[in-house]
Amino acid sequence: MERRSWRHTLLLGTLLCLPLTGRVASATETPTVSQQVQWATADTGVRLTLRFPQPDVEDIDGQRIYRIENEGLIGEAGSPDLPLVNRLVRIPDRSDVSLNILAEDWQPLDPVRVRPMQERLHTEADLPLSWLESPEIYGMDGWWPLQAVSISEPMILRDQRVIQLSVAPLRWNPANGALEELVTLDLSLDFHGQNPVNQITAPMPHSPLMAELVGDALISPPPAEGTLREIEWHTAERPLNYLVFTPGTALQNVRFQDWIDWKFRKGHHMTIVTDGDISWNSTAIRNTIISEYGGEYPPDYVTLVGDPDGGSYVTPTNGSQYDHAYAAIAGNDILADVVVGRISARS
Repeated sequence: MERRSWRHTLLLGTLLCLPLTGRVASATETPTVSQQVQWATADTGVRLTLRFPQPDVEDIDGQRIYRIENEGLIGEAGSPDLPLVNRLVRIPDRSDVSLNILAEDWQPLDPVRVRPMQERLHTEADLPLSWLESPEIYGMDGWWPLQAVSISEPMILRDQRVIQLSVAPLRWNPANGALEELVTLDLSLDFHGQNPVNQITAPMPHSPLMAELVGDALISPPPAEGTLREIEWHTAERPLNYLVFTPGTALQNVRFQDWIDWKFRKGHHMTIVTDGDISWNSTAIRNTIISEYGGEYPPDYVTLVGDPDGGSYVTPTNGSQYDHAYAAIAGNDILADVVVGRISARS
């Protein structure tokens, strides 16, 4: 494969076959949250009915923690260790959203003491971790969390405007140990007026990669009649866009050249940027991603070649030990709009 200048663009053909096949349910699978969705006409709202399975329970020194398969956690260190169900819901490009609880069915469980969450980000220097227990929460007499159902401000997920619906399907009273589970929840999200937060004012090319990665985590209206419902991963008409940041010396590496050639033969569009093209710091890298994102070939993948803290090739990270800031580039939110990964160069 011909090597051009340090910055060059290759127009490629067919898609790489990715291991992104969906889950196949089986009779022995742990029950998961089920949902029924009914979209209103004229894009005015959506009605959701959620049904929650019984949580998994673990006893640790007489205290309990609760989990629901494939779902998240409230995630506040020192607070009761309870699950949280999150769903992204697509909303109109400019409208506001209101949440209305239509019906909720809470059922009592046996009284318990819920263990405070101890897991949190830390370094080896922080070990051993001290015990955390929120005196405000564990000293209260009432249901926690205070609000079981909430929605976020609008966010942008690549080419779609979304909100996050969060549901805490367990609530606990620290004063008497009472615990209740949410069996079913019926709610509506009503779209009305305008909300200036993270509006979509210009169309963005659809990314089949992001659509596949998000999958069932995004609740969206069915496609309009006559639109393409599925995109074949092997068609040359929809190549993925790669934006690769690499030290120029890495282009002399045979294995790296093989990787680029492999992508070439698989049919992707690739833009390669080296330390000879831009200042080699996190600000310049992020600004380049933003610029390319608004261009003709907005990246699906951003690939960083090298490690942020030394090694054969060094490519800096963005403000922390993680590269997520390189992914969240559209809108004022934390949602990733591109997929970011690194090719480590440590030997």
